[in-house]
Amino acid sequence: MNDTKNTASSSSAFSYRRKLQLLLSPQHAETLVKELKELPGMEQVHLKNDRQLVMRYDTAQLQMEQVLSVLEKMGATLDNNRWRQFRIGWYRFVDKNSQANARRKDVHCCNKPPVQIKRK
Repeated sequence: MNDTKNTASSSSAFSYRRKLQLLLSPQHAETLVKELKELPGMEQVHLKNDRQLVMRYDTAQLQMEQVLSVLEKMGATLDNNRWRQFRIGWYRFVDKNSQANARRKDVHCCNKPPVQIKRK
Protein backbone atom coordinates (compact mmCIF):
# COMPACT_ATOMS: atom_id res chain seq x y z
CA MET A 1 0.00 0.00 0.00
CA ASN A 2 1.62 3.20 -1.14
CA ASP A 3 -0.73 6.18 -1.06
CA THR A 4 0.86 9.59 -1.33
CA LYS A 5 -0.48 13.07 -1.52
CA ASN A 6 1.65 15.87 -2.92
CA THR A 7 0.81 19.52 -2.66
CA ALA A 8 2.47 22.69 -3.84
CA SER A 9 3.78 23.31 -0.32
CA SER A 10 5.92 20.16 -0.30
CA SER A 11 8.98 22.37 -0.57
CA SER A 12 7.98 24.36 2.51
CA ALA A 13 10.71 25.17 4.98
CA PHE A 14 8.46 23.79 7.70
CA SER A 15 7.77 20.44 6.03
CA TYR A 16 9.05 17.44 7.99
CA ARG A 17 9.10 13.69 7.41
CA ARG A 18 7.95 11.53 10.32
CA LYS A 19 7.95 7.78 10.94
CA LEU A 20 5.80 5.94 13.46
CA GLN A 21 5.67 2.22 14.23
CA LEU A 22 2.08 1.01 14.45
CA LEU A 23 0.29 -2.03 15.77
CA LEU A 24 -2.60 -2.13 13.32
CA SER A 25 -4.62 -4.71 11.48
CA PRO A 26 -4.29 -4.56 7.67
CA GLN A 27 -8.02 -3.96 7.13
CA HIS A 28 -7.83 -0.70 9.12
CA ALA A 29 -4.65 0.48 7.40
CA GLU A 30 -6.31 1.80 4.25
CA THR A 31 -8.94 3.78 6.14
CA LEU A 32 -6.26 5.19 8.45
CA VAL A 33 -4.22 6.43 5.49
CA LYS A 34 -7.34 8.02 3.97
CA GLU A 35 -8.15 9.79 7.24
CA LEU A 36 -4.61 11.12 7.56
CA LYS A 37 -4.58 12.35 3.96
CA GLU A 38 -7.59 14.55 4.77
CA LEU A 39 -5.73 16.52 7.43
CA PRO A 40 -4.75 20.06 6.36
CA GLY A 41 -1.01 20.29 5.81
CA MET A 42 -0.50 16.56 5.17
CA GLU A 43 1.64 16.25 2.05
CA GLN A 44 2.47 12.53 1.88
CA VAL A 45 1.39 9.50 3.84
CA HIS A 46 1.87 5.79 3.28
CA LEU A 47 2.44 2.55 5.15
CA LYS A 48 5.72 0.76 4.74
CA ASN A 49 5.76 -2.97 5.55
CA ASP A 50 2.20 -2.68 7.00
CA ARG A 51 3.66 -1.42 10.28
CA GLN A 52 5.60 1.76 9.67
CA LEU A 53 3.62 4.90 8.98
CA VAL A 54 5.69 7.33 6.91
CA MET A 55 4.34 10.83 6.45
CA ARG A 56 5.43 14.30 5.45
CA TYR A 57 3.49 17.30 6.66
CA ASP A 58 3.79 21.04 7.01
CA THR A 59 4.21 21.82 10.69
CA ALA A 60 2.92 25.35 10.17
CA GLN A 61 -0.51 23.75 9.59
CA LEU A 62 -0.39 20.35 11.28
CA GLN A 63 1.05 19.11 14.57
CA MET A 64 1.97 15.66 15.87
CA GLU A 65 -0.85 15.93 18.42
CA GLN A 66 -3.42 16.06 15.63
CA VAL A 67 -1.88 13.00 13.95
CA LEU A 68 -1.89 11.09 17.23
CA SER A 69 -5.53 11.97 17.86
CA VAL A 70 -6.50 10.55 14.44
CA LEU A 71 -4.52 7.39 15.21
CA GLU A 72 -6.31 7.06 18.55
CA LYS A 73 -9.71 7.68 16.94
CA MET A 74 -9.03 4.94 14.36
CA GLY A 75 -7.95 2.47 17.03
CA ALA A 76 -4.31 2.31 15.97
CA THR A 77 -1.81 1.87 18.76
CA LEU A 78 1.81 2.87 18.64
CA ASP A 79 4.60 0.42 19.24
CA ASN A 80 5.82 2.10 22.44
CA ASN A 81 9.25 1.61 23.86
CA ARG A 82 11.48 4.23 25.43
CA TRP A 83 13.21 5.20 22.20
CA ARG A 84 9.92 5.67 20.36
CA GLN A 85 8.45 7.68 23.24
CA PHE A 86 11.53 9.91 23.13
CA ARG A 87 11.18 10.27 19.35
CA ILE A 88 7.50 11.30 19.62
CA GLY A 89 8.44 13.84 22.29
CA TRP A 90 11.11 15.20 19.96
CA TYR A 91 8.60 15.40 17.11
CA ARG A 92 6.23 17.38 19.34
CA PHE A 93 8.98 19.79 20.35
CA VAL A 94 10.17 20.40 16.78
CA ASP A 95 6.60 20.79 15.51
CA LYS A 96 5.74 23.43 18.13
CA ASN A 97 9.02 25.26 17.56
CA SER A 98 8.69 25.33 13.78
CA GLN A 99 5.04 26.39 14.00
CA ALA A 100 6.06 29.31 16.23
CA ASN A 101 8.77 30.25 13.72
CA ALA A 102 6.33 30.03 10.82
CA ARG A 103 3.88 32.38 12.53
CA ARG A 104 6.53 34.89 13.51
CA LYS A 105 6.09 38.23 11.75
CA ASP A 106 9.15 40.20 12.83
CA VAL A 107 12.57 39.73 11.29
CA HIS A 108 15.55 38.37 13.13
CA CYS A 109 18.36 40.63 14.20
CA CYS A 110 20.83 38.86 11.92
CA ASN A 111 18.77 39.85 8.85
CA LYS A 112 19.11 43.57 9.50
CA PRO A 113 21.87 45.52 7.79
CA PRO A 114 24.41 47.13 10.10
CA VAL A 115 23.67 50.66 11.21
CA GLN A 116 26.27 53.15 10.08
CA ILE A 117 26.91 56.14 12.28
CA LYS A 118 27.54 59.33 10.37
CA ARG A 119 30.45 61.31 11.71
CA LYS A 120 30.53 65.08 11.64
